[in-house]
Amino acid sequence: LLAYQYGLERRAIRYRETDSSSLHTCHVKAALNGSPANVEARHDTIFKLDVPVRCEGVPDEILDPKETWKDPKAYDEKAKELARRFKENFKKFEDQADDVIRFCVPDA
Repeated sequence: LLAYQYGLERRAIRYRETDSSSLHTCHVKAALNGSPANVEARHDTIFKLDVPVRCEGVPDEILDPKETWKDPKAYDEKAKELARRFKENFKKFEDQADDVIRFCVPDA
């Protein structure tokens, strides 16, 4: 979302629909065959996610949205803003979440 709304270069937009489907398929296949632990990934420290660096059918360059922005600092600012907004909104539901879910809330 951040990439498409604020900084994605036009060349990568053509990948949006076909590769989001490929990425979903990649995740489903990995989950079914138990391979997520074997997938090379980078850790997103803002959103506390391990993101694959390669996925069949998806161009590597769009798996890291920061790399699609012309200004990486602007991406960081928007990502942190989104994380803060998520964390603030999550407060409404925090009492319904267990410790595992609360641990996954972004550090903003």
